[in-house]
Amino acid sequence: MKWHKVDKYIPMESPVVTYNRGNKNKPRVFKIDELDGFYVDKNLNRTVHMTFEEEDVVIIDIYDTVQAAYEPVGEILGIVELNIRTGKAKYFREGR
Repeated sequence: MKWHKVDKYIPMESPVVTYNRGNKNKPRVFKIDELDGFYVDKNLNRTVHMTFEEEDVVIIDIYDTVQAAYEPVGEILGIVELNIRTGKAKYFREGR
């Protein structure tokens, strides 16, 4: 695993298996407010929903089906609450 040169505690490569995006090797850059919405992985049959509860709090919902992006179906596998000001993260298996 490669480590960030400034802070040895931030890995530069994911320690878990990641999936490439085909031939797209360049990172996708978004403004922070453009990240609000649903993201779908048809191969894994998962949906990730990102939203902002407050200016510095990002909520990430992970659903067990792609259909969750289109209609209220499926189960939530987990919810991540990330405070980007303090760096604190909370993980919930059910509602927060």
